[in-house]
Amino acid sequence: MDKKVHLYDVASANKLHTLEGHTSHINSVAFTPNGLMIGSGSHDKTIRIWNVNSGTERMTLTENLSWVNSIAFSPDGKILASADSDGTILVWQGYTIYTARQTRTFTRHRWNWETLLFKRDGKLMAMNAVDNVIRLSEVDTNNLLRTYIGHTDDIRSIDITDDGRYLVSGSRDGTMRLWDVETGSELHTLDKFTGTIDTVVFSPDGKSVGGLVDFQDSNIVIYDVQTGVELRSIRAFALPPLGRPWTFLQAEHSHPVNTIAFSPKGDTIASCSDDETVRLWDVQTGKHLRVMIGHTDDVTHVSFSPDGRVLLSSSRDNTIRLWDVETGTEIHQFSSSSEGVRSVTFSPDGNTIVTGEDDSTIRFWNYHSGKLLHTFIGHRGTVTGLGFSPDGQTLASRSADGTVLIWDVTNLIPSNTIVSLSPVSMVSPEVGEPLTLFLNITGGQNIAGYQAKVHYDTTALRYTNSANADYLPANAFFSQPVVDVNNVQLASVAYGQEIDGDGTLASITFEVIAVKNSTVRLSHVLLTNSTGTGETPQTAFAEITEPPIRPEDVNEDGVVDVSDLLFVAMNFGTHGTHAADVNADGEVNVIDLALVAAAIGSDDAAAPALSNIHPDDMPTRAMVQTWLNQARQRNLSDPSFQRGITVLEQLLASLTPTETSLLSNYPNPFNPETWIPYQLSAPADVRITIYASDGTLVRQLDLGYQPIGIYHHRSSAAYWDGKNATGEAVASGVYFYTLKAGDFSATRKMLIRK
Repeated sequence: MDKKVHLYDVASANKLHTLEGHTSHINSVAFTPNGLMIGSGSHDKTIRIWNVNSGTERMTLTENLSWVNSIAFSPDGKILASADSDGTILVWQGYTIYTARQTRTFTRHRWNWETLLFKRDGKLMAMNAVDNVIRLSEVDTNNLLRTYIGHTDDIRSIDITDDGRYLVSGSRDGTMRLWDVETGSELHTLDKFTGTIDTVVFSPDGKSVGGLVDFQDSNIVIYDVQTGVELRSIRAFALPPLGRPWTFLQAEHSHPVNTIAFSPKGDTIASCSDDETVRLWDVQTGKHLRVMIGHTDDVTHVSFSPDGRVLLSSSRDNTIRLWDVETGTEIHQFSSSSEGVRSVTFSPDGNTIVTGEDDSTIRFWNYHSGKLLHTFIGHRGTVTGLGFSPDGQTLASRSADGTVLIWDVTNLIPSNTIVSLSPVSMVSPEVGEPLTLFLNITGGQNIAGYQAKVHYDTTALRYTNSANADYLPANAFFSQPVVDVNNVQLASVAYGQEIDGDGTLASITFEVIAVKNSTVRLSHVLLTNSTGTGETPQTAFAEITEPPIRPEDVNEDGVVDVSDLLFVAMNFGTHGTHAADVNADGEVNVIDLALVAAAIGSDDAAAPALSNIHPDDMPTRAMVQTWLNQARQRNLSDPSFQRGITVLEQLLASLTPTETSLLSNYPNPFNPETWIPYQLSAPADVRITIYASDGTLVRQLDLGYQPIGIYHHRSSAAYWDGKNATGEAVASGVYFYTLKAGDFSATRKMLIRK
């Protein structure tokens, strides 16, 4: 009680140093693992760090607001933690890196404790399960408000709807129970299962609830909250029949499921298993969607990001992995130094990942960079569960040591600086065209350098180049970009200068290799000042979208052309919702045809081009004349409709030959058949006569009366099968064919080669 620390040599019992400086009695002392430093915590609310060899004071920490009851160094000596008499835990790493106030501790001597947090009427509530009973308490006062009684065995999991109206619980007694939070009354006891309900979770809209039933199999069951009726049952794992070999379907886990989670939209459920995989399931159909493979040990927990694009998984392999929900590919992973990661969750803003670990710690990670931000020390056993309050200011953690700790994390506010990509959303250019994005900074303070990884979809984009922009000085060093499989890392640093405010850090240019929806993401973003102190900012992504489909592009091939006219014409008279109903009036008619024609000519006054139209899709002149007549009969004054009539007139003109002609047959030479194309500038009786080289008549093709038009394609051209009038195949050699159409006559040569 003399306010001093006395150091002795153990071998000789001689006093080495007396450490003086505290103004009240000392409650705790601790050596660093290497024995070179010693810390002391006192009733005077300070912690002092001393050099053991010299006895000199190296540092005084004064952030504690009450008596320092206990201090401890981490095994590597880099982190110091203190416990105060008011329940506050402070942690330092050179300086204070966070303050975590443990506002409430619940204790229980059995491991399967469940708790969660939510707000009601502005007050933070804790829902916890003890001895088959669920209790609702106020966090600030710990006053018990209500109990929920009905289960007959341990409660394994509880969840509550976002609006705080309904509670669900799952138990070893094989039941899921739905409760009214306000009254404490039980609304539904869901089907009695053989086995244990290990996980229960509400869909984000609170209309359905999922449960994980484990016995010999693992089944995911989904119920309607209002009626208690089962909506879906998904077999996620099943033991093979007795005596059969252990073979498993690709669409099932090969080991029991550990936990499940709803996506934010409620359309997908994720599951994880000791088989080292994560799987996604369609809620409506129960269909297996995809599997994520990469972990090398049991996968213990899964959690969706707030926007639903990323799935987070934790494992006993000491890694946390981030997966793209759409593709199932791994985006990023980072490793913990603990024996294994047992639980994981996102902060409500999505910028922070929190893990509960086997070494009793809670760790905070930057979502974008994977950087370890904070470590909370308080539990004495594996941290088995985590939950944020809706505002993200309070964290609850439960542990196998029988405790639930509630932490005030209001000061763990992420950096106000934002690094983002712009445009935030843009329509993809055509294949082969460049696409440039800009790396921007907002709210920068004392920025002397940056680094960032830009991730992109390699099936949509190819990285071509990048360059420093105008935020850093012109003489800033821009390092050579590091290009990996699906990302490029950029970095730049100024020489002894610091910049504040907003601006553009760099430009990144890609070549479009496929027009499709894709996301360009940022990770490993780090800002630094001129002294080398790093800061992890908030980040934002960019979305690349496909060009919107115009209503006139009725066949959705990306271009409005004559094939769209044909599609409308083929569906004339169709009623109801249909792609060919351009004006959405419930009927496909000539108005839709005119609107498509107008769209063809909207960018070019010339007639619609026919050169790119497949001959099978080529409209006949008679067909276009019919369309035009029907459109004129409508006599509508709408400018788009009138423009459509003009385009139909142009199309008709392009299908009207200016002169009658006979064209070369194809193929030529041929064996045994060929087609003879021609065109008529006036209607006429058409006959084609075929002669041998000596003038002998071989075959006469009477085609009858033909209207004006182009008869080029096999469907309209004259056809000869290489046989004479009696049906015998003719010999190889040169033959002549003559077209007679009204007063017109022309002759060409062809060759049969056998």
